[in-house]
Amino acid sequence: MLLPGHLDGLTEPIDLLYHPTSIGVVGAHDGRPSLAGITQIALDRAELANAAFYPINPKRDTVFGHPCLLYTSPSPRDRQKS
Repeated sequence: MLLPGHLDGLTEPIDLLYHPTSIGVVGAHDGRPSLAGITQIALDRAELANAAFYPINPKRDTVFGHPCLLYTSPSPRDRQKS
């Protein structure tokens, strides 16, 4: 069954877990060792999956060179820190 609003070719909701188009990390960090490790794992997995990576942390400008989002939605209408 093809779900409305999902990518063509993905037939089950579980497919999005195995073939993500984006990965976001709330509280992403590249300075604090424990948080940086979790963030780095997510970034590595996003790169392996050829998915967009969205670090979300309103207190940081960038994390591992990626601009941080201020909000939890990577929608184009959301602002990024400048």
